[in-house]
Amino acid sequence: MVRNITFRLTFLAVLMCLIFVSCGQDSIVQRVEKEYKNENFKQVVFLVKHNFSKGGPRNPHLLFITAESLLLLGIESEAEDYFAEIYSSDSTWAPKIASVLQNRAIEYMNKGAVAGGRRFIIQAVNYNPNITFGEYDLEAGKLLMEKRDFNEAIVFFKQYIDNYPDSSGAAGAMLNLGLAYQEAGFNRKAIDIYRFLVMKYPVSRFVSTASWNYENLSIEEAKRAFEGNELEIAENILLPLTNSSENTLNLVRANFMLGEIFSRQKFVQKSIDCYKKVLRLNLGSSGRYTERAKERIEKLEESK
Repeated sequence: MVRNITFRLTFLAVLMCLIFVSCGQDSIVQRVEKEYKNENFKQVVFLVKHNFSKGGPRNPHLLFITAESLLLLGIESEAEDYFAEIYSSDSTWAPKIASVLQNRAIEYMNKGAVAGGRRFIIQAVNYNPNITFGEYDLEAGKLLMEKRDFNEAIVFFKQYIDNYPDSSGAAGAMLNLGLAYQEAGFNRKAIDIYRFLVMKYPVSRFVSTASWNYENLSIEEAKRAFEGNELEIAENILLPLTNSSENTLNLVRANFMLGEIFSRQKFVQKSIDCYKKVLRLNLGSSGRYTERAKERIEKLEESK
């Protein structure tokens, strides 16, 4: 009987403690939310830190409110530590954290505080790579290019171009998109982007760079395709270049390679025609391409 009474008393005592702790936790959450709603951010930070110092559990919700308050107080590094703690304990908070950092980044950029905006852009992307910054997606893409995170940079440049195709930054974004594709190893996509830029934004200051990149990368990629016996692909890469380039050397290189492609395909006359273009473009000079073109023509004529 005594043992049963003792057990019941102990059980009730433990239960009361649990209820007390639970009520205390509910109380701190309610108080903190009230202070946050009233924009008493210093009080929010004080209440939460005091609660933690007394052994209160590091509730992600409390940590999040505190991090937001710290941001609003300008204590950014400490806020970042709180966000990191939340994420390490529960990664499902990542989109919510990213949203706060996204708003902070846009706020900074709108004020012209570019350094701060760039810092928060990177932090937001780290928590949620699928986030967007509206008109500042171009800046996000450039930042990711600097970090050599080319695949992520591609996403942001494409978002910017899709949403702001007629903006003053669209041509620059497209050039950067081509560079990102190129750096990521997607050369054929880069070629398409450079070519499209030249056609869509003919008066842009980026056209000369895009043209140079387009032509040189086209020749390089066509050579790679030719060496891999992807003859039709190599031909399709080079033909648009021969119809648009104003660079004599690139026209010579492209037509010579087309001659090689057609020769391998047994299209003798088409191959001869390409080599003759090389001779006309070089105006009878004794350059390397001229001499080789003459040799090719002689052999092909003999094979007829």
